[in-house]
Amino acid sequence: MSELLRVGAITAEDIGGYVRRHATVIEQFDHLTQDSGNVSWLVKVEDQRLFVKTAGGQDGANHGGSVPYFDHAGRVNLLRNAVELAQSCSHSALPRLLNVIESPSGPALVYEAATGDLVRVPPESRDDPDSAYQRFAHLPAEQLLGVFDVLIDLHVALEAAGWIASAVCTEIRVDLPDDARLAYAVAPAAERYRMAATAPEKQIRQPPPRGGLLPSSSWHPPRIPPL
Repeated sequence: MSELLRVGAITAEDIGGYVRRHATVIEQFDHLTQDSGNVSWLVKVEDQRLFVKTAGGQDGANHGGSVPYFDHAGRVNLLRNAVELAQSCSHSALPRLLNVIESPSGPALVYEAATGDLVRVPPESRDDPDSAYQRFAHLPAEQLLGVFDVLIDLHVALEAAGWIASAVCTEIRVDLPDDARLAYAVAPAAERYRMAATAPEKQIRQPPPRGGLLPSSSWHPPRIPPL
């Protein structure tokens, strides 16, 4: 078994050197290819492809790349969060976490590498019919809908495991002006939606005090007294 799948911690060696010593690096993802601050490698060990993700360097320098949003400590926390997620939710759409190697610069997460190409491509390549972006966009409708079905199923699984934040909405119901009640009552459904969303009384309501719960941006049909 590969050292990347067996070892739980290294104490002195740089994680990048350790990865290169025990696997063949196919591609490196660092500050030149992404803005997260993480450094990752797609590697091959014998006949197995792995994806190793780390928090990157601790020096805070971007070395010509963009400045990461999170500092090194923040990126380490996110990696530990990813470990907790992998341990609490199993789904075919999630990459399979095979090992975690602790190192002086934080954890290295060793995943089973996903097959296929990234759909995201540079804007200048999006019109290329051979790009992953265009190939995905031109899949049959049944296959595209199947992708969305999988993503929704994953969302449900993550919600059940407590990973989806709940939304708190405030419902606001207002009376329509007398001169609009009849028009609303006989209007088609789509027109009722527009009238409800643009009710004058809704437009003059003040937002809640700073720090309070903001109303939902969704609308609700107004309450109409009996005609």
